[in-house]
Amino acid sequence: FQIESPGESDAIVLNFQIFNRWGALVFEENNFPVSDFDEWWDGMFQGEKLSEGVYLYVIEMLFETGDREIFQGDVMLIR
Repeated sequence: FQIESPGESDAIVLNFQIFNRWGALVFEENNFPVSDFDEWWDGMFQGEKLSEGVYLYVIEMLFETGDREIFQGDVMLIR
């Protein structure tokens, strides 16, 4: 999972969360550069591959300008 942020390669992800369809938190990572691909979700939970399906995400980002923005939506996990 990765978000494209044109022109904001120095943006910081303050909080990134993934939830399953029942609202349980299955992934969380905080305070990393948007360009650090190793920090984004890889479809795993506690060392196990999660089932295909729809997962919800919430991302709070801090941009170079000092602006904060929250992105939320869903992502389809396909294996």
